[in-house]
Amino acid sequence: MSIHFHKLVIEDVIRETEDAIIVGFRVPAALTSMFRFLPGQNITVRSVVDGIELRRSYSICSEPGDSLLRIAIREVPGGKFSAWAVRTFVKGHIADVLPPTGRFVVHPDAAHQKKYLAIAAGSGITPVFAIICSVLSVEQGSNFTLLYGNRTQASIIFREQLAALKNRYMDRFALHHFLSREVTDPGIYTGRLDAARLGELDHKLVDFAIMDEIFICGPSSMTFEVKNWLLEKGIPSKKIHVELFSVPDASGRFVESEGNTGYLLQQQVDDETSAGKATTPSINEQAQKSTGPIEMNKLPQSQRSCRVTVKADGHNYVFDLPMDGEKILNAALDYGADLPFSCKGGVCGTCRARLIEGRVEMELNYALEPGEVKAGYILTCQSHPLTETVTVDFDQ
Repeated sequence: MSIHFHKLVIEDVIRETEDAIIVGFRVPAALTSMFRFLPGQNITVRSVVDGIELRRSYSICSEPGDSLLRIAIREVPGGKFSAWAVRTFVKGHIADVLPPTGRFVVHPDAAHQKKYLAIAAGSGITPVFAIICSVLSVEQGSNFTLLYGNRTQASIIFREQLAALKNRYMDRFALHHFLSREVTDPGIYTGRLDAARLGELDHKLVDFAIMDEIFICGPSSMTFEVKNWLLEKGIPSKKIHVELFSVPDASGRFVESEGNTGYLLQQQVDDETSAGKATTPSINEQAQKSTGPIEMNKLPQSQRSCRVTVKADGHNYVFDLPMDGEKILNAALDYGADLPFSCKGGVCGTCRARLIEGRVEMELNYALEPGEVKAGYILTCQSHPLTETVTVDFDQ
């Protein structure tokens, strides 16, 4: 079944830095199983701000054994939701929250003996923090190295918590801070975490080649540059897990997002199954190996329309949609369907559904892995119909 919002009460709010807070939600016993999460997953929070409904996704940063579901919210300059939340979220406030989603995760196993590396910048630490805590707690034979970039010491989220982890797991947790706007000693720790910096660190501070799993999270410019450097170095892509904390604007450029989570980007961004326009056949078409376009495709696109069926919670929403009109998600919402979504930028993956019938074109896809696309999954926020009928199912 598709996921829905639930009202959760804020139990506590901690001022983490000058512009960031940690919010702890109390999950009632009846919703415990629904809100069970894997380290690295996120939740979507919905609120009405100045008369407009806004949704933002935030990574869960609860430590193992924590009774609260915690997220970090950093105020973004000009950000409507984050500025409102930092001012408004107090103990006792009730918020609408979607259950956890996301694939930027780790599956801790006591039998594992792995070498983990995380490269994070700014609020990109939030999912990484949960991953580090879980691995160190469960996998006694594993080691974790964190390269964490920030502007200043005062802007470091989880500064004290990370120091405590370092003291608790001295032999298994290596913590390295990098500051771009403060000079530290030695100089190798001063500046941005980019490809040049990693080149300086290789074999001196970190042996990248021996890492079993590498997690990268932060601004898009950093994540893409670091990922590409690792690939050029010969690190297998299956070992590299990347989450974006920004969404593309109309031109495809990434801009800073208020929410601090995106989605797993497992492949190269120029792979048509991972980013950019991709034509997706339904699972029925793949099974039948149908060939050639139907007759309707001979018409100009402006004259073509599609009968769209959206399945969600056992209900069918059926409407006509011009092929050069709205994307499927927006059209379905306008029709009155209650569907899960957050960023609408092809990044968070909350609006994922399975294409049962027809073909669609996704304008952008920074969320789904190639295997998911092959299995018929699409991002409805980025999908335009290409055939006379299209059916998508949010319940699969």
